[in-house]
Amino acid sequence: MRNCINQISFFFMMVAISIVIIVIILAMLLGSFFAAKGISNCFTMFVTNVILWPMFTFFLILMWAFATLFLVGSIAGADFCIRPDDFVKEILKKYQNEFGSIIFGFLIYYISGCTVAPTGQEAIQETMNLIVTVVDSAHSLTNILKNETLIELENVCGMGKTAATALQSGASLVHDATHAVNDALIRVDDILSCRTFNPIYTTFVHDAFCVEGVDGLAWIFSSSLFISVFSMTMIMFRAALYPIKESSVAESMAL
Repeated sequence: MRNCINQISFFFMMVAISIVIIVIILAMLLGSFFAAKGISNCFTMFVTNVILWPMFTFFLILMWAFATLFLVGSIAGADFCIRPDDFVKEILKKYQNEFGSIIFGFLIYYISGCTVAPTGQEAIQETMNLIVTVVDSAHSLTNILKNETLIELENVCGMGKTAATALQSGASLVHDATHAVNDALIRVDDILSCRTFNPIYTTFVHDAFCVEGVDGLAWIFSSSLFISVFSMTMIMFRAALYPIKESSVAESMAL
């Protein structure tokens, strides 16, 4: 996530630099127009030599720097995406101590396409089966008590009408609770299942980063390189910003 935020920050910084370069280029075009009309004074010379050229050169260097960074990022992303699952596993193993053993096992389980059984899965499954057994037993018992008449409860359990009514009400409440617990267990099983987390991981790493992200970095690098190269041509043709002055020798020869 932090890498994605850094890439987005670099992208917006490059956009800002591109806008500044475009504004400077428009100012240079305006200077070329003044030069063609023979307009030259202290103000135009100051703007050209003190503001436009230094700023243009500075931001051009920044553009080359960002183009290089995006090229490195694109190459690194392409290398990463050759075996993204293996790289992610290596990163997780490097910070394994920061995760619990069960959490780490499940992360490897989801990343590997659910081919590697996580540590503690058998214990978790046994606990889930025990809970399901208890819930089923409670559901069956409360279902019997709920469907019995008060007279039958009084006779079988040897209790009064008030106690039988309270017992049947409590059984009905526990019966409804078993349904809620069973629904919760089903939801937990769905959440922890491979079909829930593996598509999320695949979408973010394989599709978003390795496909869209690397392609985006390549396009950004191409755009940065395009802007940088054509900005260099502006420096090559910088003489257009200055008005043409005929020398005194040429004037005397013309006379």
